Amino acid sequence: MIALIFHVLVWPTFGIALLVFGFAPGAVLRLIVLAFNRDDPRRRELLAELYGVPRIERPFWVAEQLEIALFEGLRNRLVVRRVKRTPAAQVERVIAPLTRPPETHKNLIARIPRVTGFDLREWFVRLESGPAFLRCEERARWLAGNYGISNGYANAIVHEYEFRRRIHLRDYPEAG
Repeated sequence: MIALIFHVLVWPTFGIALLVFGFAPGAVLRLIVLAFNRDDPRRRELLAELYGVPRIERPFWVAEQLEIALFEGLRNRLVVRRVKRTPAAQVERVIAPLTRPPETHKNLIARIPRVTGFDLREWFVRLESGPAFLRCEERARWLAGNYGISNGYANAIVHEYEFRRRIHLRDYPEAG
């Protein structure tokens, strides 16, 4: 009788473990990456990174990626969809929600060449040639840490870079 109970309990447990640690992370991640825009490089990066994560940690890693996809990928898709219907005068407010007033952001951007010694175009090149971080906060932290600028200027640079990149993709979708 005990052997029968053992056999009945082992197979469902084995099947669930196989599903959770084997098949499910890849399948769920393929659904998660659909939250990102079609031209977003994170779609390919996430699928490639999955197989670099130890198998025992994959379900938890996929759950973390779900959070990122919901708050960054899906949000960006919705923002781009709203921008297509928004007049050009309102684009800045929709694409780039600021935690500071827009005039403060413009003043920060205007002071960047004088304070840092590099114009925005040079900072954008550094961002493009730097590591492929998923979050804007990570990019800003990387800029501040590697180039010794304040977090405020780093955030302003990253914010302006994302704003201009999205405007460019909206105006020239084939260039993206």
